[in-house]
Amino acid sequence: MAKCKNYHEAAIEGANDGIFHGDHIHPTVMIWASLNGEKIKKLVEKVAEYDADYADDLKEMLEEYDTDVEDIPIPFPFSFATEKEFEDAEVLLKDVATITEAKAYSFIVEAMSVEDEEDTVPSVFTECREGKIYLTLFNWEYNKLDEEEYENTDEDIQSFRLKIL
Repeated sequence: MAKCKNYHEAAIEGANDGIFHGDHIHPTVMIWASLNGEKIKKLVEKVAEYDADYADDLKEMLEEYDTDVEDIPIPFPFSFATEKEFEDAEVLLKDVATITEAKAYSFIVEAMSVEDEEDTVPSVFTECREGKIYLTLFNWEYNKLDEEEYENTDEDIQSFRLKIL
């Protein structure tokens, strides 16, 4: 279970390093996986079916990692104009999770504020294959407001989950 918490903490750090911008965030999903040359090739080919430019960027980014010693966060933008775009993205993410034998995924999005349902706050959500889920809410200064741990069977968390593992 410690590994799952490590993915979540790394997602929080990653969000602070480029996804969170003080007054807005860039919604992002990160799929956590161990990769090798064959998986990277299949991953890039699959992404190219949807977006060739992003596939090239992803291939270049993945070359920066030592895939022999570390699990890799594979980032995907997560903002959509239509329900169809969301459905297509979910299919792609599920395919990527299968190809890479993903261990977890994290997503960084705005979530409803606990204090004011009319307001949103930055959040980081991580679900691991073994069933652990972590959810952390922040204020706009990126200070933690709330952090919870769940099991993937908990009713309270079902609306947050992506069906990709």
